Amino acid sequence: MSEYTIVLADKDDEFLATLELRLQERFGDKVHIQTYSDPEHFHLFFLQPRIVDMLIVSDEWYSADLERHTIHTLIRLAETQGMEDEPTDVGLVLYKYAGMKEIFHELSICMSTRLDGNAEQAGKMVCVYSACGGAGTTTVALGLASALARAQKTVLYLGTESLQSAPLPLSEQKALLDSRFANAMLSQDEALPELVAEAREHCGFDFLPSFDHSIATYGLTLKHFELLAERLRDSNSYQYIIIDCSSEFTAEKSMLISKCDHTLVVTEQSLAACQKTKALLRDINVHASERFFFVCNKFRPGRKNFLKDTLLGKVSIQEYIPLYQSDNWPSLEDLASCDSFSKMAGWIM
Repeated sequence: MSEYTIVLADKDDEFLATLELRLQERFGDKVHIQTYSDPEHFHLFFLQPRIVDMLIVSDEWYSADLERHTIHTLIRLAETQGMEDEPTDVGLVLYKYAGMKEIFHELSICMSTRLDGNAEQAGKMVCVYSACGGAGTTTVALGLASALARAQKTVLYLGTESLQSAPLPLSEQKALLDSRFANAMLSQDEALPELVAEAREHCGFDFLPSFDHSIATYGLTLKHFELLAERLRDSNSYQYIIIDCSSEFTAEKSMLISKCDHTLVVTEQSLAACQKTKALLRDINVHASERFFFVCNKFRPGRKNFLKDTLLGKVSIQEYIPLYQSDNWPSLEDLASCDSFSKMAGWIM
């Protein structure tokens, strides 16, 4: 289980030290705590997109800009008694001078629920798919993996295309998968998790190298990648397994989508991409489901948007990812620091 991240921010150093000590005594190495007693340092920290399990901040330092970050539990410390009784849509308000015992009791309730839940939570399979070729599913999959890794989650990226080649950000892989690994996937070898551990490479998150020949050469199909992902999920090898899929829609892909905990459907703002994605909606049931997220990649504000924030009135577009303005493929650090991918990581966590 990854650490539960806590940010403490208040001008009172003694208060922060006491609260940090109590949290460490109660939760030990389950929590990672950062403290800020200087408002300038606090605001500098939040200049970059952040994913935080709990933020405990002086009400004087709170600003609406914090809402653009993924903060699972926000607690504002009021200097004036009675503010905690005022209705608010933004976080829980606690009276700072109520006493450490009372404050710690409230924090423990919030944290114990989340920590206990994390202890029992199995890994998740996340499919990244687009019905239109060239929409950038690999960029989105790598961005999501990078953002989750930045949030201290254990992540495996799986590329499933038939002709395997490493995406440019992963092009420095040291080895290729061969017939031994393919045969283990075909036979569903009991040692597959151990073989993955031996073969994986790391760049903030784990990924499997490309096969030395097309997967069809070895008789592998998308079903075998699905079974591999399920095996790794059930063995608690990873918290998140990101499955990057090609654009053709097949019965195997439909089955994979149904097995995944979440599916990110990637589209573009063009009419052709909009129509392709609309056709996909006839074959997948997205109604009343929190498993599906629709995102527009390569968005250019100056061009006509045929999605118009909804896909022809069918589903909402939940995020617009701006076109990366460079001749080079964005680096993993570029992707991890992108607001859009931080938001997506927050959706599925």
